[in-house]
Amino acid sequence: MDPDKPDRSEGAITASGNAVLYRWSHGGKEHNGKMEFAGQPAALRASWVDTFHAAEGLTLHGFLQHGVMHLFGTYPAGNGVEWGWQIEVDTRDRESFGLRMFNVVPAEGPVPAVALLATR
Repeated sequence: MDPDKPDRSEGAITASGNAVLYRWSHGGKEHNGKMEFAGQPAALRASWVDTFHAAEGLTLHGFLQHGVMHLFGTYPAGNGVEWGWQIEVDTRDRESFGLRMFNVVPAEGPVPAVALLATR
C-alpha cells in the first residue's frame, strides 16, 4: 500500500482493562483485532490477533513510556527472512486514542500500515 495514498475506512476502538479491541475495513471487507496486555510498564507482552494482519496470532513485547505503548515482534515472511511488526498505542490525549501499526521491511525499516484514530 502506498503511504502517500492511504485507504480510509470507518472503524472503532474499545479499550478496557488489559485489552484493546478494534474494527476497520479494507476493500469493503470488515476486519477485527484484539490485543491483550500483561506485564509491567517496562516489560510488556501483548497477545495480538487481527483478521487481516495476524490471523494466526502474534506475541509482541515492549514497554510503556509517557503514555505510549511501544510493541515489537517478528514473523516469517516466507522468504527465509523474518519481517517485523510494530504497534504504538497512544493514550496521551484524554480526548482521543491512537493505534498505529508499522510493517518492518528488511533493509527498508518501518513502513506505515495502519493508523486508527478515535475520539473518546
